[in-house]
Amino acid sequence: MPRRLYGMVSFSIIAGCSIVLCFIWDQHETGVTNVGANIVVLAFVFVIELTVSNAFNFYAVYLN
Repeated sequence: MPRRLYGMVSFSIIAGCSIVLCFIWDQHETGVTNVGANIVVLAFVFVIELTVSNAFNFYAVYLN
């Protein structure tokens, strides 16, 4: 996969997850009211971090 295409795919995944998190994540929540929403937030954060680490591995390991 070309480097530019891989970067755009990674950026698109991160941007999509971030936009979804803007609408479902209440950072000022004091008590646990919706466990399902919290699980979805953790899943999106995991996808973002996995994408960042995969992009770093692709750039640092396979292209140098």
